[in-house]
Amino acid sequence: MASVAVVLLLSIPVGLSTCAAILVTAEAVARWQHDPQLPTVNAPGLCDLFNVRAKRRFLHDGGLLLKAVDNVGDSCIVIQYNPLMGHFQRVRACWVYTHLEWVYLLGAEYADTLKNDSRLNVLRYNRLDFQALIPGFGPFKEGTHDAHILQSYTKTKMTISLDWQKIHLQQLASSLIAEVAGCLLYGEEIGTDDRVVESILRYAMSSAVAAPELHMWPKALQPIVHWFLPSFRRVRSDLRRVCSILNPLIERKKLNEKFQDDEDRESATDLFRYLEYTSKTTPGDPAHLAIMLSLAAIHTTSTILTSIVYKICEHPSLIDELWQEILETVQEHGVMKETLRLLPLVQVALRRIVSEDIQVDESLKIPKGSILMVSVTDSMWDPEHFAHPEKFDPYRFLNLSRTSPYWARVSPFIATSSETLGFGLGKEACPGRSLANLEIKIVLSHLLMKFDMKLLPGPKTEPTMAGFYISLDPGKILLRKRPASDVAIPELFDERAD
Repeated sequence: MASVAVVLLLSIPVGLSTCAAILVTAEAVARWQHDPQLPTVNAPGLCDLFNVRAKRRFLHDGGLLLKAVDNVGDSCIVIQYNPLMGHFQRVRACWVYTHLEWVYLLGAEYADTLKNDSRLNVLRYNRLDFQALIPGFGPFKEGTHDAHILQSYTKTKMTISLDWQKIHLQQLASSLIAEVAGCLLYGEEIGTDDRVVESILRYAMSSAVAAPELHMWPKALQPIVHWFLPSFRRVRSDLRRVCSILNPLIERKKLNEKFQDDEDRESATDLFRYLEYTSKTTPGDPAHLAIMLSLAAIHTTSTILTSIVYKICEHPSLIDELWQEILETVQEHGVMKETLRLLPLVQVALRRIVSEDIQVDESLKIPKGSILMVSVTDSMWDPEHFAHPEKFDPYRFLNLSRTSPYWARVSPFIATSSETLGFGLGKEACPGRSLANLEIKIVLSHLLMKFDMKLLPGPKTEPTMAGFYISLDPGKILLRKRPASDVAIPELFDERAD
């Protein structure tokens, strides 16, 4: 028995050494497993164990996607003007090392060709990027099922004084959008519950921090490592808290709002009544579905709203003009669309995993299993499409809409095209963009009607880039309540102390 124990003890370090050697070899192979015909961005170094430095470099310096790359050929990339980086980079095709390892980044010229290609799988990509299979990320998994209810549902159905006060714009936008989205999606009782809003915002923050952290580890170790990471323990704790608050509210809502007849069922609009109507064909966890919808609504929409308010404050002459127009009807004159063009949420669209080999054109073949993306800024900052693309022109899309029927069709905020990829393109374009449009207009109308806004003195806030994402956080702005007017507008802001 003693000899057996000795053998077992000696085999442990041998086994661990073997596993480590396999992982290091796999990472080394992955480091060089890219298309040699394409220029590369952010290639890992020889001594970069598990390619961690390259992954962190990408996540912390999102501008990598906008910078010139080595070995640029005329058939691959042409460097022109970039409003945020000092040059514009027209991408045809290149190979980028990201937190997801190697990714094909294609130019916007391919967007129309690939937008509805069935060999490109968005659900597999979402499971990979958002760690949807890891415990604690259940809400993200709800958005990765085929023919899922989220796509079906979204497609069918402060007290501020009269004196100037400093308000953190991004926090304000997140709180307002969370409440508006909650009321629109789940009804007033749940949507206005402070516990729901606070707990979902907390979960949104912790999950956003944790997911990229796990990508730093080799894929083979991720299903094990997450159990020991403090950030993932926090995610699971935050998720339990949200569900403990939501589940009793959902059950009470079911008891209090039972369907009276079939006509009542078919007219269901809020998520939980819709779930009851469709539960036999589209099963799902109601609390997780609610959290997933809230996450989709809060982060993206509040980021857009933050940028829009900042741009309006940068151009104060717009405030009175928009205020007068709201008295008649909400017409944002393309302010929303122009903000999304200049400051898109992400630098890439059509993020997919390739399920079969794709011959994109004569010179470009993308093998099965690859990750593919299309550059957003390639078209939206292109001077051939938009004159002086570095300038914020609130009337740009209004003027373009008068030039041709095509621009009249693609100039509305929620319209998609290969020139404006802010919401994606094709059948997998953002299904919640109509909801985002409604939420932003509701909040923006109330802000403009009820408050004066202006920026604090100081240097201009520049956008930041992290990984694929672009965001603008100006910190605090000045806000004061307008004197009472005769304008009748439904209440959105209550009279609680901020």
